[in-house]
Amino acid sequence: MFIFFGTLLLAAIIFLGYYFMNKSKEPFQPSGAPRPETPDEIHVLSTPDDEIALELEAAWRRIADREYRNFSPRFTGEEADLCFKTSRLSVLSVMTVNTNTVSTVAQLDNEGREIPVLVRAIMQGTNMSLADRLQRYREAQEPVPLPPGAMRVYWIYDEGEWEFAVIVGEELAAEGETHLAIGEAVLLQEDWKEPPFAATVLGPPEPIDGATVRVPVRLTSVIPLWSYPYSGWYGLFLRTAPDAAGNTKEWTALDPDDHLARQDGWNDPFDDVILFRAGTHEGYVYFGPDFSEEDKSAPDEPFATLQFMDGSEEMILVDLNRSVPPAPRARFNGCRPDNTALPNNVLAALRKGNDYWSNLPDPVPALLGDTVTIPWDADGAPFVDLTVLGGPEGGEGISVRLRVRVVARYDSGPRDHHVDAYLSTPPDSFGRMHHFFSLPSRFSAADLPDDSIDLTGMIMGEVREGVLYFAPGEEQGYTEMPDEPFTILWYGPDRLE
Repeated sequence: MFIFFGTLLLAAIIFLGYYFMNKSKEPFQPSGAPRPETPDEIHVLSTPDDEIALELEAAWRRIADREYRNFSPRFTGEEADLCFKTSRLSVLSVMTVNTNTVSTVAQLDNEGREIPVLVRAIMQGTNMSLADRLQRYREAQEPVPLPPGAMRVYWIYDEGEWEFAVIVGEELAAEGETHLAIGEAVLLQEDWKEPPFAATVLGPPEPIDGATVRVPVRLTSVIPLWSYPYSGWYGLFLRTAPDAAGNTKEWTALDPDDHLARQDGWNDPFDDVILFRAGTHEGYVYFGPDFSEEDKSAPDEPFATLQFMDGSEEMILVDLNRSVPPAPRARFNGCRPDNTALPNNVLAALRKGNDYWSNLPDPVPALLGDTVTIPWDADGAPFVDLTVLGGPEGGEGISVRLRVRVVARYDSGPRDHHVDAYLSTPPDSFGRMHHFFSLPSRFSAADLPDDSIDLTGMIMGEVREGVLYFAPGEEQGYTEMPDEPFTILWYGPDRLE
């Protein structure tokens, strides 16, 4: 018996401090019902005549009678009786949320039959279309599994009566819920402008010191060319399992350039990463207490979930107590990965979007001598036609020269044209480009060697030949040319601006 009630106690300890940010400090006082001394104190049923449990179970009889009248035409007589007339609600535990709301673990005795989705939706305070997701969402918040057949149910006390309730933010989170295990990939995107990518947590948090842990993470490119310096990283949060009082502790991802750079050997493992489609890069993300937190000590409870933040309204949670083997990393031989397949859930999420990146095709391979058209912008009219006339050659200093032919295709009057292009070495065995040079000047050959192509004042249809010079930016810190050959020309706008 004591083990049974202990299990119920653990099952009741959820959500405190996380979803109830505005929790009242006044004691809860429905008419005639004795309450615990503090709102946060959990009231676990210990006697059959517990007054709150009896109130809630009686409320089910009233609600069931009302819903029987509303919905009985949808069922056969037997089904309607089983759903509403003969079913009996048993309240196993009660926890105060605020002055007029309680959280309960309850079971509905439906004579051994499955509870219809309509009935579960009523008990969850939501609609039928969201009932399954909301139930899964609530189950995912439980620190320990609920007893078989039990549900997390919320009640609100209003105008002298109990009614089923849904907590503010629950439905939004359930509508866009993504629950992952360690080893499962998820698509992330800051907003519709930013290129998306996939992220995979590869293992549980590893302690570094009393105020730092690290989590191994893999990034995967889902578009032809993905640049970490452009896309940046996202907010990540680690959250502990609730302690005995139901409280959780949250640590945030640390900015390597701010926090870790001050410590020897710690830097951003994803800095300057540029990936070919299906290319991957792995490294550690470091976490610590928020700078504003007074208590920066290591939590007593283990970290239970990792939350990704991106531009969607989805709640993206990784259960750190579950794991599956991660997908094998694609291996590259030149520009050809041995496996271009991406996880189905990532591809589905990518196709579901309605932005420029959602159905971005792979670039059509072109060879020396082929002519390609570069548009004005991502969805715009042709701007120039480009033909590469020879292979890359070493230029003056740290630069690479490429002989090209350019045909103006935009605007009938004289105007300055430019070529959107980058030159890279081939990807390494995991699909990362290590050397990426850009054009120093977009519009003119000023301050460039004499054979540089001049694209100023061109009229539509005009043809010019010359050399494009590619060089690294000053921030890349090159002091000599790389040993690897430059073999790929990336052309066309890769931004939406």
